[in-house]
Amino acid sequence: MDNKKNGIPKLRFPGFTGAWEQRKLGEIGKVFTGNTPSTKNTENWTTDKSIGHVWITPTDINNNIMFDSERYLSDKGWSQARVVPKNSVLITSIASIGKNAINGVEVAFNQQINALVVQKNNPYFILTLMNKEKQRFESLAGQTATPIINKSTFSSFMVKIPSETEQEQIGEFFKQLDSLIALHQRKLEHLQEQKKGLLQKMFPKNGETVPEVRFPGFTDAWEQRKLGEVATRVTRKNKNLESTLPLTISAQLGLVDQISYFDKRIASSNLTNYILLNRGEFAYNKSYSNGYPFGTVKRLNRYDKGVIPSLYIAFMPNTIFINSDFMEMYFETSLWHKEVSARASEGARNHGLLNISPSDFMDIYMKIPEKIEEQKKIAKFLEDFDSLIALHQRKLEHLELMKKGLLQQMFV
Repeated sequence: MDNKKNGIPKLRFPGFTGAWEQRKLGEIGKVFTGNTPSTKNTENWTTDKSIGHVWITPTDINNNIMFDSERYLSDKGWSQARVVPKNSVLITSIASIGKNAINGVEVAFNQQINALVVQKNNPYFILTLMNKEKQRFESLAGQTATPIINKSTFSSFMVKIPSETEQEQIGEFFKQLDSLIALHQRKLEHLQEQKKGLLQKMFPKNGETVPEVRFPGFTDAWEQRKLGEVATRVTRKNKNLESTLPLTISAQLGLVDQISYFDKRIASSNLTNYILLNRGEFAYNKSYSNGYPFGTVKRLNRYDKGVIPSLYIAFMPNTIFINSDFMEMYFETSLWHKEVSARASEGARNHGLLNISPSDFMDIYMKIPEKIEEQKKIAKFLEDFDSLIALHQRKLEHLELMKKGLLQQMFV
């Protein structure tokens, strides 16, 4: 027997029995659709947070409990707005369907949001329930240019809920779990910001020859070398099909298998004209994206070998002059961007690619410590920091996976 079909969750707090009841959202609480006081009348708005009233739009919803907004209503605007008491559940119902939050203070909100002012039900339980039902809720939106769930359809949306006492326990449990996830997310973001700061301080700024932060015992100025002086371009073709693993460059993950990354192979069937890349060699993808305006350079770390399109520029470090780990960290900074920008052709962007030739790219200047030992120390420190970031990333992923499983087991 499938208990979930009979309204009974798989996992339950002790002392609770019986099936959950099916209810419409409109029966759980009172539904309000927001509005927007005239934006043409500047008297409806204020930039002074101390006297303004919180006015929520979907872009403001980035936490489970909301206390603030990007824009504020004046007293005049507030008098024209739809206002709901704190601990209502805000659910986006136009365009970005199913973004949900609880308001921690009295708020007004725009017409893209429906608010459910719960009566006897636990707001955090309803919030968690609606997050679980997001996909089913989204499916109600019409197949139009702008998906929309109107107030009537919203109010008729069917969910299953337990007694108020059981709601309280489930809501409190997920509130604590979400707080723990948010704490780990903040820790991870803090570490990532620390890493960015360290990269800026441990490498000389443009126009300077020594970094702001340095290991004891090293005082020499860093030297300027062309990439082509410390690395050799790799142009070997995959003529003998030594590898049948097509790779792509991910700004976040590095050189990865195309099939794993895209869920499909996008390389051509004939790989003989692709560049054969060995472990430890680098590739530059001159395709730009948000946050990576000059493309990305990554080292092959995951596989012994793979193949990359000839559009990529591949090279291997000369370890007499440069430590490979140091080179990897160098290309995580933005110091090389100015060099690429100076060499890219006028009107440099063509179909998403920077117009820079392999020879020009190998001519970019780098600043590096003359002593390999200093390079190694910098690389080791930053690698250890990366390991700490990866540890927190895994913890966060474990918590999110655990929550996903609990949502399936603790709800009908």
